[in-house]
Amino acid sequence: MWGGQQGAPHQPTAAFPGTQAPGQPGQVPPTAQYQPTRDQSGQGGPGAEDPYADLYGGRRDQRADPRQEQEGQYRRAEEQRQRQMEQQRQQRRAQEQQEEQRRRQEAERAHRDRLRAEQDAARRAQAEARRADQPGLWGFVKLLPLMIIPLIQIPLGYGAALAWAWFTAEADMWTGSVFFFEPWSVDGFLHAMMLGYFLLNNMVSLEYLVRSLRTSFVVGVVLALAAMAATNFLLFSFGFWG
Repeated sequence: MWGGQQGAPHQPTAAFPGTQAPGQPGQVPPTAQYQPTRDQSGQGGPGAEDPYADLYGGRRDQRADPRQEQEGQYRRAEEQRQRQMEQQRQQRRAQEQQEEQRRRQEAERAHRDRLRAEQDAARRAQAEARRADQPGLWGFVKLLPLMIIPLIQIPLGYGAALAWAWFTAEADMWTGSVFFFEPWSVDGFLHAMMLGYFLLNNMVSLEYLVRSLRTSFVVGVVLALAAMAATNFLLFSFGFWG
């Protein structure tokens, strides 16, 4: 048996597909059989989806999640709504402040107007009161005949002289000398008349002076002082003070 096999001619072994010797026709390089193949969608190469990307921490799907996009849109809309609400609140607050300031200014203006009106009314009332109390120039002129003609001065002087004589003679509180008055003598008559001039003219002039000073009536003040000075000067010249 061994001899028969040894005498048989040597047959070359059949080559496996893809293992032809280099240089033979139709030969495909061994590395060409392991080129990356395209997927069913027709995409391949470096940009194709890597099925082992999860092993290296890479993203398995480059496309965004619709739920995340929807949440982002909702969040942005909510932020926009919050900003608008805050702007509206600020605008309302500014409007309220402006309205409050306007009301305060109107209240202050009304208060000033009321005070001004009250002051004007008080000044008018004072002016009217001064005009009402102010002595008239014609009124003083009408009193001049009574101050010159001794119609009131003589009885007024007699009454004052008799009263003073009784007081100095009968009153216990008087400690000075007794005043003697002779009503039927010429000296008594002249003394009573000058005493009447002194009392009446000075009282009338003093009352007119006070009213003129109270109402700032300068002409009345001058007239009253002139009447008092003339009366007392004439009495001094006739010896009333002697």
